[in-house]
Amino acid sequence: MPIEWRVSRAVLLAAALSLASVTTGSAQVAYKPAQGTPKHVVMIFVDGLRADLLDPELAPHIAALGRVGVRFANAEVGFPSDSMPGILGPLTGASPRVTGIPYDEYYDRHYKLAIEITETVTVPPGLKPHDLLRVPTIFDAARAKGLKTAFISKHAGYEILQGPSGHGLDRLELPEMAEWKGPFKEYDAKNFELLTSWIAKDGFDVVGLYAIETNYAMKDNGVAAAETRAAVADVDGQVGRLVDTLVAAGRYDDTVFAVLGDHGDTDTPTGIASKGDGSVVGFLAEKGIKVAKVTADDVMLAWLADSSQAQQAVALLDTPDSKARFGIERILASEELKRMQDFADDQMPDFVLLVKPGVVYTKLPSKKKAEHGGAFDSDRKVAFVMSGPGVQSGIVPEGKVNVFSLGPTVAKLLGTSLPDATAPVLTEALR
Repeated sequence: MPIEWRVSRAVLLAAALSLASVTTGSAQVAYKPAQGTPKHVVMIFVDGLRADLLDPELAPHIAALGRVGVRFANAEVGFPSDSMPGILGPLTGASPRVTGIPYDEYYDRHYKLAIEITETVTVPPGLKPHDLLRVPTIFDAARAKGLKTAFISKHAGYEILQGPSGHGLDRLELPEMAEWKGPFKEYDAKNFELLTSWIAKDGFDVVGLYAIETNYAMKDNGVAAAETRAAVADVDGQVGRLVDTLVAAGRYDDTVFAVLGDHGDTDTPTGIASKGDGSVVGFLAEKGIKVAKVTADDVMLAWLADSSQAQQAVALLDTPDSKARFGIERILASEELKRMQDFADDQMPDFVLLVKPGVVYTKLPSKKKAEHGGAFDSDRKVAFVMSGPGVQSGIVPEGKVNVFSLGPTVAKLLGTSLPDATAPVLTEALR
């Protein structure tokens, strides 16, 4: 059934034209600075939006929000660079060490269980994904102030966004991406339409959406492919229509916008088996070392059935022959992982393999043209813009920032806080 809109398309267009202008002969859009007070927040997570994809010709609306607000020139996600920590980090202000969620698949020694929170949900009996999250989200903080909250994401496992209380979101929609039969452009469009309805018709205050087309265009075609550029333009067009809706609803001046990547992506022309013959798992099994769980992308996180064998496993893999065979650039053993402080003790791998550029661990033959999860700049450097009331206008901070700071910054703008956040408020971005 079509979604009913509060405002007509004619009113929407007229209001938008009063706010945004398009420069003749170019794709450049110009928005006016917001003049109100921070009452509402819209957060758009763009799956795989690398920093270098924020091109004004590809993404004129997102770039325009950055020009009228703040574009962070050196923004990055944490490690590992996976979607789940790439969204939970900004929403909680905390790293996986604090949230307890290092990836969408991992091993938890406390529960003695391989956890999965994707389209497949594997959690301890009697629990839901949100029970695994150890700290509240910005949605919990917003609801405590009486604000209405909502989010749209891609998998059943994103029930975790309800936060530890299980009630952080008034509305959570999880249309299963794995069951979607059409182009992901249409999947995103449908979700943007729903989000637009929530804002224009239902008056939700703090909302978010996870747009996925860009990431899967890269996985299928490569980072520099025309399909990737088209996907960025598609998402940007949806962002532009969303801004138009806020204008028409009279909410633009009181709304803080954030658009950011949850991770980047790296081209992966070289596939190596993640399991079975020719894999690290098979190699270690031949040496009498059983692996309890591996999480494999352009990185490998490994948990052994017997952690006392970790030193032996690392020694077997840290040889010229093994490195060449398995595409290993560097091995992070347990002591180094502890120093990095990216993992909670119960979820810390026994070792992590950082791969050579271009390598991905996957099912063979590999269909992945690009992947993420690792420590490459191309995995971790992301686009990040903020605009709206209380946000500086027209600045481009050059210093390194982690997108995990989004949550504490939004909380401050709304007059609340995230006490468990470890990332700082982005004071340089605020008026």
